[in-house]
Amino acid sequence: MAMVEVLSELEGVAQYAIAPETGLPYQAWLSASTLRRFLNQENRTAKDFAVNAVNDFADSFSNSPGMFIELSACNLEQFGALEIAMKKLVARTAAGHRQA
Repeated sequence: MAMVEVLSELEGVAQYAIAPETGLPYQAWLSASTLRRFLNQENRTAKDFAVNAVNDFADSFSNSPGMFIELSACNLEQFGALEIAMKKLVARTAAGHRQA
């Protein structure tokens, strides 16, 4: 839940956020090759970087089946819609709880 609060503060300042849900192993990401490929790409966008960073991260652990590590990319331009949906969900849940 704390991540949602942090992301809500970044809305309007950044287009995308990339963050782990748990701790990451030392030097787990962001690789130089990911950055190099992005910087050499024509017509690059923030979305391209976010998608490629997460995909490269996942690929870097493809030979480690016993490890559970996650990394998410969030489109912060959609955060307002998420906030509205969450408020509706909370209101409906609370109403159902009061009726029970």
